[in-house]
Amino acid sequence: MAAIRTNSFFDYHHLQSIGVSPSSSAFSSEDGVLLSKDRTILVACPLSRYRNYKVPERIEEIGERAFFGCAFLENVILPRSVRKIGVSAFECCDNLESVTIKGELGAIMQRAFCNCKKLSAIDLVKLEEVGEDAFTGTRVDRKAIFRAIDLNNSKAVSKFVRSMATNKEEEAELCIEFSQRVIEESNISEWYEDGEIEWGFDEAVGRLVIKGKEPLEGYANGKISVRMDEYSAGEQPWVQKFGDRILSSIVCYGVSSIGKEALSGCEKLSSVILPNTVTSIGREAFYLCESLTSLIIPDSV
Repeated sequence: MAAIRTNSFFDYHHLQSIGVSPSSSAFSSEDGVLLSKDRTILVACPLSRYRNYKVPERIEEIGERAFFGCAFLENVILPRSVRKIGVSAFECCDNLESVTIKGELGAIMQRAFCNCKKLSAIDLVKLEEVGEDAFTGTRVDRKAIFRAIDLNNSKAVSKFVRSMATNKEEEAELCIEFSQRVIEESNISEWYEDGEIEWGFDEAVGRLVIKGKEPLEGYANGKISVRMDEYSAGEQPWVQKFGDRILSSIVCYGVSSIGKEALSGCEKLSSVILPNTVTSIGREAFYLCESLTSLIIPDSV
């Protein structure tokens, strides 16, 4: 046997163990759980096997629908080796209450924990990607997930906001939460005023943060916004002061425009995150940003 469908064991509600012949070229088994032959992918767990389960150390991926419908499962611990939780991996685990993830995850795919109605606690260290509806129908605090996402990973931030927000109001709330986290976690010793905005620089990580002068909540629902001035190359205040030390830039919620040549000439700038309040980007705003590899332009532009 070389292949097993992802839902092959779904209707076997009393199944407690899956065994595999040692001669199988594709699969293996450990403690009644089906694994890939090289024991790096957890393929399927019997529906009634465990209440508390600790995934073996060498597992790198929880396969698609691996625990789907495991109604008895209450607690899961994933080792540092796990990098991916597959599509619908824990979907409809009705009694799942907590998940501990000890390592840094590359991805939690779509519907991974969907409809785990009792799931309220998930312990994350770092997360790069969250799929659509991954936590729909759970009681997990989205802030706990957001805290695990790398602030400089524009793709991860964008995907998270889109997957967790069901309407414009929720999208605004998430953008405000993200901006607040940026301000709180950036080690900025001094804020500088420039027209309608103010900005600061985290020298430890090379992060430029640009925001309005008012509390973030004041910009909600487009009640007010602030515009960035237009500049000429070399005249931007952040470039004059920090120059090629700028490695990333995050513009906070409430800023509605990126000024002409705002970040031009930042040769080491690699990542830029813009909020959904930005509606215009000035000419040559990122001119000569030769290291820029990640820029997510919001739908509002």
